Amino acid sequence: MSEPWMDIARRAVESGLRRRGNGDPRPHYVVCGQDALVYHVVKGLLATEQRAGTVRITVVVPPRRRPDNPDVRSIRGVRVVKAERLDEEAFRRAGLAGADGLALLHQDDVGNIHAAYCAQAVEPNVRLVLRMFNTRLAGGVRQLFPDSAVLSDASMAAPAFVAAALGEVAPTYFRHQGRTLHVARRVDVRPEDVVCGVADTRDPQRIRLLPADEST
Repeated sequence: MSEPWMDIARRAVESGLRRRGNGDPRPHYVVCGQDALVYHVVKGLLATEQRAGTVRITVVVPPRRRPDNPDVRSIRGVRVVKAERLDEEAFRRAGLAGADGLALLHQDDVGNIHAAYCAQAVEPNVRLVLRMFNTRLAGGVRQLFPDSAVLSDASMAAPAFVAAALGEVAPTYFRHQGRTLHVARRVDVRPEDVVCGVADTRDPQRIRLLPADEST
């Protein structure tokens, strides 16, 4: 899973302080969609919590599953709700009321926006994460839904392809304890800004991750 989506998963867990539904104290997240991205986002949420049973995840999927996609139903401890449309009735069945986060990950920009309106009718305070391909719509969507994050597969993949073509380090970052950490070559960073050594890449045939000698 690309780092921005993983970062959203981490932030969703870290911000799980809103009221809980059904008297269950565990954070509850609802994920909508059925493809490889959905599968890895759910796995990422579970991995972020690290302890089984400390988070609830409900996945809303279409009635028919594409055989070429990983089956999210195979993930242990995940509740699956089948729905033809992402409307208010579907979100109520998914237990969205009182949930901490909602990820709308269908490959349908207009459908995701419509679903976001329906979701807000059920839970006005839920944090939204929307998958969108038309990046020009992103700014308007953030105005419509202030507590939201809009991410594009294309905008995330393009920098990685450019970096690979130029032989540069792919732009990778993550959040940790209120700080944003970036991966970069040591020669491009001031010594006082280095947090830790991630890899020794002097020998392309023998890259050492988390080397014992961080100065390398």
